[in-house]
Amino acid sequence: MKKFLLLVFSVFSLGVNAQVVYEQPKFFDNVSVGVFSGVGTPLSFTKVFPLNTSVGVRLSKDITPKFGMSAEGAYTWNESNLASFRLNSHYNLIKAGKFILSPEVGAGLDWDLHGGVDPAVKTGLLFTYDNPLSFYINPTINWRVNDMKFNKNCSNLGVYIGIQYRFGKFKSHNLNDYKSLNEQQNDEINKLRKELDKKPKERIIIKNETISSDRIVFFSQNSSDLSDASKRTLDLIPWGSNVILEGYASPEGSKSYNKELSEKRCSVVEKYLKNRKVNVGKSTGFGCVDETSNRVVIIKVN
Repeated sequence: MKKFLLLVFSVFSLGVNAQVVYEQPKFFDNVSVGVFSGVGTPLSFTKVFPLNTSVGVRLSKDITPKFGMSAEGAYTWNESNLASFRLNSHYNLIKAGKFILSPEVGAGLDWDLHGGVDPAVKTGLLFTYDNPLSFYINPTINWRVNDMKFNKNCSNLGVYIGIQYRFGKFKSHNLNDYKSLNEQQNDEINKLRKELDKKPKERIIIKNETISSDRIVFFSQNSSDLSDASKRTLDLIPWGSNVILEGYASPEGSKSYNKELSEKRCSVVEKYLKNRKVNVGKSTGFGCVDETSNRVVIIKVN
């Protein structure tokens, strides 16, 4: 039993070690479904004829250009009749044109319809014509374990012929000259670096400029009442700030009236700011200074 487990472990280790990631295909790329048929004889050669006849189905996927896996089920007509299942891995060793030679190993179960279920191991070769609709020849030895030992009388040598159809986008792989994905990415990065080095270097100049923090509040004609918008403007001044107020009026009224109105506006703003703990220093109402004068109070923050 230990020998059998070691052999099964080596079967799947071969597949893992053979895997070289060259690209990242889509899940259904290089998936094939097919049928096969063949003949076999006991490995002991004590009774070669009549040959055992088998038919089966096979589902396979090329995970990388060199490594693939497959699952197959078969039915064999012999003295006891046999149903079998295998999970295989193959390595595309040699490619000549469209023909690929691949060693294959697998493990699974054999169900003797007149007996019991035994574990089994498969070794063989795949000769594949690489095309969307392809055919293959698969000489194999099926090693069957019986009573925890390999039984060559229950094991067989067989040759099988199959046909399969590849779904998804077909990709032909050059197995002798294939660049890894990392190499392709490094080439692209180096190309972009060279292009970047050729471009003129940009200089960024930052100028120090003083940003004014003064605020302006507007009033309606002949009014010194603060609007909601004016209050929101005054609320932007941080408490504890030191400010100076300058009030103005539009040219509609007399000089004395405009002077008095601008002072009232300054007084209203001063009172509002002091309630918000803003320090108001000088507060001056200038009235109307020229034809462009407007109805505002300017708050200069020191």
